[in-house]
Amino acid sequence: MNLCLRTVEFVNVGPFADLRVELGPGAIGVFGPNGSGKTSFLRLLLAGLAGDYSLFPVTKDKVVYDGAPEDAEAYTRIGFDYGAAHYLITRHLRKASNSLVVTTAEGSTTVRAAGEITERLRAVGVSGPALRAAVFQEHPAWVIDATPAVR
Repeated sequence: MNLCLRTVEFVNVGPFADLRVELGPGAIGVFGPNGSGKTSFLRLLLAGLAGDYSLFPVTKDKVVYDGAPEDAEAYTRIGFDYGAAHYLITRHLRKASNSLVVTTAEGSTTVRAAGEITERLRAVGVSGPALRAAVFQEHPAWVIDATPAVR
């Protein structure tokens, strides 16, 4: 099965006050002039999916958009399909209320515990090391030698 990224929403994070993108199947390219936020977009994608902020040169709380009011929400929300299920993960930067909603034909399940969110995502191939390798082309030998299904 393939993971298909569907929606990306960044609100008051990185250089983005309010960015909402809908994506279709297939390869996706990110391009633009220097300083336009391409690398920040990819870093936030990694942070939103895997909760991995290690590629930012600052701490997680400093990833909040500079122009955001003190009381404004700051979050990433990413939707993707895996098989027949739709996943919607929301990660807040200013409060501890992350969530993962998994929707199937049988209904929806919401997970809020950090460890359970991580395990559910890892079960469908979403983890920091795998995403860093795929997004930033840090290809350790296991990625290069792996079949597409394993990658």
